[in-house]
This record gives sequence, C-alpha cells and structure tokens, in this order.
Amino acid sequence: MSHGDQLSEIPADFHVIGHTSTAPLAAVAHNDKPWYGIQFHPEVTHSPRGREVIGKFVIDICHCSAHWTMVSDEISRVVGCY
Repeated sequence: MSHGDQLSEIPADFHVIGHTSTAPLAAVAHNDKPWYGIQFHPEVTHSPRGREVIGKFVIDICHCSAHWTMVSDEISRVVGCY
C-alpha cells in the first residue's frame, strides 16, 4: 500500500465512520459486527507509535510469534501465525 492508495467503495454491510479531505472512506465499521477498518500508515516516521501498533496487531491479534528472522527461507517455517 502506498500513500496514494485508498478505498473507492466499501463492502456491503459497512458504513463510513471517518474521513479526511483526501480520503473520503478513511474509516469504516460493520453495521452489526464489531469489525472496523481504517486507512493508516503506522510504518512512517510521523506515526510516533506506529511500530507499537504493528507489533500489537501481529502478536496480540494475529497471534504470530516474534522469533523469526529476515532470512526468507526461515520466515515461512518459523513465523507461526494461526
């Protein structure tokens, strides 16, 4: 995803809950379920706690382990998401 990417439409059963002048669909919510989506770039330097956000998502929500390395053949073997 690049900074120029954005949603052009939202899925059925969702509604817009946030927007900016350049991203009219910046945040969405499901009409019945506790499902949300946001357009956010935690990896950029002006997101001061972005690294923390990514870590919480990967470890606490996706339940991935944090014992992998950047060696490509090891990543598929040890990431351990479920």
